[in-house]
Amino acid sequence: YMNPLYKDKFSLSTSQIMMLSTSLMVLWVILLPIAGYFSDKIGRIKLMAWSAVSTILAAFPLFYIMQETQSFTHFLACQTLICLTSMPYVATCSSVLPMLFPPAERYSGSAFSYSLGVAVFGGTAPMIVSWLVSHGLTFAPGLYLMFAGLCGWMAVISINLDENEGLEFLEEAAKKLAA
Repeated sequence: YMNPLYKDKFSLSTSQIMMLSTSLMVLWVILLPIAGYFSDKIGRIKLMAWSAVSTILAAFPLFYIMQETQSFTHFLACQTLICLTSMPYVATCSSVLPMLFPPAERYSGSAFSYSLGVAVFGGTAPMIVSWLVSHGLTFAPGLYLMFAGLCGWMAVISINLDENEGLEFLEEAAKKLAA
């Protein structure tokens, strides 16, 4: 959804927009392991909950600033902050999701549920938000992201797992490597 905004608001070329998107993805690549480190220190569930709540709280104000600003720097800073609030959730999701399934169904259960969620919410987000904006709801991106954060937060607080549950194979692998 952001790419057309860059084009309309700041008259950037497609290659400039792609470079900005790539830069934000590089930032994610750098920060994902750092979020993984913090998830080991404070807990995956706590980090995911913190990320969901910070996304809920930050989405609307940041999208409001993005709608109202004429400054490219402010716009890019807001988009970066949005990425930073949601990145810890994404970073820890791949380690939490498999723990929700018994070992025999772990791969198919986590793959199916993750793919379904991405397809339903991520895949349709640009279309839904664009439609809402075209019908006068200019702050739809912020509201949609708040809704996604709320869904994520409700999912995380409903998880009833020990942080280390399902990770027994790591201990076994460490013992085998040490032997």
